[in-house]
Amino acid sequence: VIANLWPHRPRTEGVLLFHGLAEIPAYVRQGLKLQLHIAEVDKLVSPEQTNSWTAAAAQAGILIERFTYAHCGHFFTDSESPDYSAVASELAWTRALSFLAQL
Repeated sequence: VIANLWPHRPRTEGVLLFHGLAEIPAYVRQGLKLQLHIAEVDKLVSPEQTNSWTAAAAQAGILIERFTYAHCGHFFTDSESPDYSAVASELAWTRALSFLAQL
């Protein structure tokens, strides 16, 4: 789980978050790149939570790319889940791989 690993990796180049949010560590390297991939309508993460978290991350100096995906649910990349969306999943993974290639 990223929340357990992230605080112990202060020199990480980037963070990918899929399907939810993670606690922001007390120390975050200024300019850390982060991509967030989340369903537009998610039973587990409200838009208010996402907006609040995004504001806190930006205030901590994190450079955020936030992507929301319509017409899917929380686990939109899991083909075994009823939340799955092939279109959203492919787009999210394409964006994530591009993000990783740029680090």
